[in-house]
Amino acid sequence: MTRVAIKHFIIFSLVVLFLLVEYGHFIQKESKQFKVRKKFIPDSNHSSIYIYRAYYDDRSVKGTIRIFLLSKCFVSSDSFVLRYSGKAFPLSIQPLEGSCPWSWAHCEWNAHQLQSPKINGVIPKKVSITLNDHRQIEVEVARRPRVKKDRLQVCVPPLYWYHDWTRMILFFELWKKHSPSFIIYANSYSRNVEKVLKYYEKKGVVQIVNWPILERSDDRADPNLSVYRLSHSLAHNDCVMRMESEYGTLLDIDEYVHIPDNTTLIEFAKSEFTIDRKVGSLLFWHSGLKIMDDSLDGISGAVLVNATGPGKTLFKPDNVMFLSTHWVLSHSRYGLKRKKIPREEALLLHNRVRFRGDQLKDAIEEELTDLDLVDIQRNSKATAREIFGKELPQHNKNVSLVMDKCDASWRSLGCKVPLLHCKKELEESDQWVFLPSSKDSHYTLM
Repeated sequence: MTRVAIKHFIIFSLVVLFLLVEYGHFIQKESKQFKVRKKFIPDSNHSSIYIYRAYYDDRSVKGTIRIFLLSKCFVSSDSFVLRYSGKAFPLSIQPLEGSCPWSWAHCEWNAHQLQSPKINGVIPKKVSITLNDHRQIEVEVARRPRVKKDRLQVCVPPLYWYHDWTRMILFFELWKKHSPSFIIYANSYSRNVEKVLKYYEKKGVVQIVNWPILERSDDRADPNLSVYRLSHSLAHNDCVMRMESEYGTLLDIDEYVHIPDNTTLIEFAKSEFTIDRKVGSLLFWHSGLKIMDDSLDGISGAVLVNATGPGKTLFKPDNVMFLSTHWVLSHSRYGLKRKKIPREEALLLHNRVRFRGDQLKDAIEEELTDLDLVDIQRNSKATAREIFGKELPQHNKNVSLVMDKCDASWRSLGCKVPLLHCKKELEESDQWVFLPSSKDSHYTLM
């Protein structure tokens, strides 16, 4: 062997030795990092994946398993396989916002769905999911509930830093006409809001789904710094899967669908879906609801204002494949369509903070007909006294002002993360309750 050959051999041997040592350290570190997970072999360059929930869906799509998760964007070479009882099925990957990254907000972490082909035979209670033939995890499979006819459920996206107990009481009292139940996703709210929610929860009309932040894995970047509004898109679509009602809608705490006669929303929806079988969802026009002050005394003087904004949707959960904030992004069957409802027939009332008082001086105001505001104000005040007693707590205006100011700069940050971006300004402004993971609402790290 020549001197040059010996030199090359020595260099090659040292490089191999170095790589073996480094790989050994990597394996050691990864085994600690993922010690709660069995059957993990570190191979993929893809970052952590947070599995939220798996459902067997025999309503929107007949007999498939759908898995919701949070992750950075996948590449075309990434592949998932679902296994159970010796069977293996490829899983399709779909961003819940329609694209990854989402064009509206370029956040690093996005919501996705994995979907299996049709499952025949016995429905598995647990399945194994594998990424690129290396990462593997076992998850439980929930069943979608059976439909209860002539029922309406309202989904409320994740609440965070939520403090406005007066507006929350008004929300529930306005909706009494339509007799819905509510699925409310919540990360954090004030002690006063907690009392209001517990009151309606005891009445059997509210189901609270805890919506925690993502746990940070060792030696990884914090995903919570780049998830749009606690991944509200994942919450939207999970809520559809939890619905047991024939009809559903997705609204914020400051929104209400008004039918300007004695018709209930269930009756209205039943008529619309019966008249045209190709209608998959309804769209309602937006209108501002202006209330003169922050107390419950301003309700009786509320008026409509010509404040523009996007509308909201009502749907049959069975017709929904993917749901976005304002409309059904994708229906479950080919040929189903959205129908815009004329303003004279129904209206989305938006009681936004900036519509209050004299902040809309030049807006055109319109009387709100066919809605007994005096009675709603009376009932709201009676409910508040039942919850808090004779001495009602003061409304904390500062939180709304700080939140609006903090939220205004989110575009310069690239991703709307108010829970963390506004923490310094808000954490001492009220007494806050942060909801932890729960048995039916938690993430599993893959």
